[in-house]
Amino acid sequence: MKRSYHGGWVLSLAMVGVALTSGCGSSGDSVRADEASAVEGGGAVATNSDRSTAQTQCAGFCADQATSLSLQDVQQIIGQVSAEAEARNLPGTAAVVDRVGNVLAVYQMNTADRLVSVSSSVDGSPPIIGGLEAVNIIPSTLAAIAKAQTGAYLSTEGNAFSTRTASQIIQENFNPGEINQPSGPLFGVQFSQLPCGDFSRRAVAGEAPGPGPFRSPLGLSADPGGFPLYKSGTPVGGIGFIGDGVYGLDKQISGFDRNADEVVALAGTVGFAAPLDRRADVITAAGKTLRFSDWSISELLTDASDVLDLADLIATGVGELVTVTGYFLAPEIKPGTAFGYPDSGIAPAPTGAFVGPSGLDLDAFIFVDAEGQNRYPVKSGLDSPGGKPSSALSAPTTGDPGAGHDQFSRFVRGDSRYRKNPRRPCVWCGCFYSKSTYSCVFLKHRTISIVFPSGYIAESAFTSIPCSS
Repeated sequence: MKRSYHGGWVLSLAMVGVALTSGCGSSGDSVRADEASAVEGGGAVATNSDRSTAQTQCAGFCADQATSLSLQDVQQIIGQVSAEAEARNLPGTAAVVDRVGNVLAVYQMNTADRLVSVSSSVDGSPPIIGGLEAVNIIPSTLAAIAKAQTGAYLSTEGNAFSTRTASQIIQENFNPGEINQPSGPLFGVQFSQLPCGDFSRRAVAGEAPGPGPFRSPLGLSADPGGFPLYKSGTPVGGIGFIGDGVYGLDKQISGFDRNADEVVALAGTVGFAAPLDRRADVITAAGKTLRFSDWSISELLTDASDVLDLADLIATGVGELVTVTGYFLAPEIKPGTAFGYPDSGIAPAPTGAFVGPSGLDLDAFIFVDAEGQNRYPVKSGLDSPGGKPSSALSAPTTGDPGAGHDQFSRFVRGDSRYRKNPRRPCVWCGCFYSKSTYSCVFLKHRTISIVFPSGYIAESAFTSIPCSS
C-alpha cells in the first residue's frame, strides 16, 4: 500500500500548501520560479537522470539504485560552492556527504580559516558561560562535515530541513527568543550523532562508501550553512560550508540574519535543491512556521551552469581537496550510496517482519551490515519490570513475527498500553531514515543514552515504521 508523505507526527507537524517568498505579486512569482529552477529537472544544471519525480506527490519511497550522488554530481556541487565563495570574497571549507553520512568530498579554499570559534552570541545575545563558548580549536573541516550531515540526516522524501531549521527546533525555547515557551520539538537531538555513540558507524578513510549511518564529528549542527541535496525528489545527501570562522546558532529568528555561509552553501544546491512543497518553510510545528533559508536562489551571484570543472578549479590554485582524519582521504572523491539498499546500511525490512493490524506488511526499514544482515534482530528483553519476568518485552512469536501475541507485536500494532499518548499511534516520530515522511522509532536494546524531547531514550537498536495520520 502506498502512503502519502503527509504522515502524522506527535509534534503536530502539518504541511501547508503555500511556499513563503520574499515578495508578492510578480516579484514573488519570480522568486518562486528561481527556486523551482534549482530543483532537478528545472533546467539550471544538466542532470544525470532522465527521471524527475521532484515535483510529484512522491509516496514514501521513490529511490532506486540510480538515485544517489555520482562523482560528477559531487564535483559539480563543489564547483558551484567554490564559485559563489569566490564571488563573495568568502574563502571557506565545503563538505559533501551522502544520505547516510559517507563523506564524499572535503574542499578547502587556500585562504580559508583552518579553525573556527564556537559562539552562542554572534547576534549580540548574552554568551553561555563555560562549555565550549569561545573555544577556537575546532577544525573548519569538521564543522563543514557536521553541517552537511545535518542537512542529510534531518531530511526525507516528505520534508527538507536545513541547519537553520535545526537551530529553530533544538533550542531551549520554541521559537528561539520567545520567553516562557517550551523547548524545541527536537531539543537535545543535536547530540544524537556524536562520535562517542555505539550505534553510528566510523568511516575508514580511503575505503569506498559503506553502510551507515556514520558519526558526525560535532553532532548535529545548528549553524546556518547546511542543506539537504535531492535527485528526482529523493534526498541523496547534504552540503555544508563554513567561511565566516564562527560555529554558532540563530538565537533570534524574528528577522533575516543574512548569514554568508548559508548563501554559499545554497549555491551548492542548484540542480539538487529540495522540492518546494517539502521545505521547512511550508511546514508548521505547534502552529509555528519553520525556517529553511534566509536567502533565495535569485540572490546568488554565480551561474551554476558555468562553473569550472573541479580539476580545473584545483589547477587555478583557489583551493584543494583536503584529508580529514577519520572521515575523508584526499584527493579521491567518492560517489554516494543509494539509500534504501544494503550498500547504504539501511534496507527495507523482510516480508513478514513487521505486519500491521490489516495484515499487510508495514513500510519499515532495518539497519544492515555490509553483507545485508540485520544488525539488530528483535530479541526478548532481559529485565524484569516490577520484579516480574513475565512483564519483560518479548520477541515476536516464531513463525509469525508480525502477529504474535506478545508485547513487541502489540507495540508495533499500536496497543494503547505501549503509547505515550493513547490518542497517538506512535511513541516517537521523527524524520530519520524513513521511507515515509515521519516514522515511529521502536526502542529495543543497548542504550546509547540520548534523551529525546518526548522523554524516551534513543537506543542503539531500533527500527522505524510510518506513523498513521
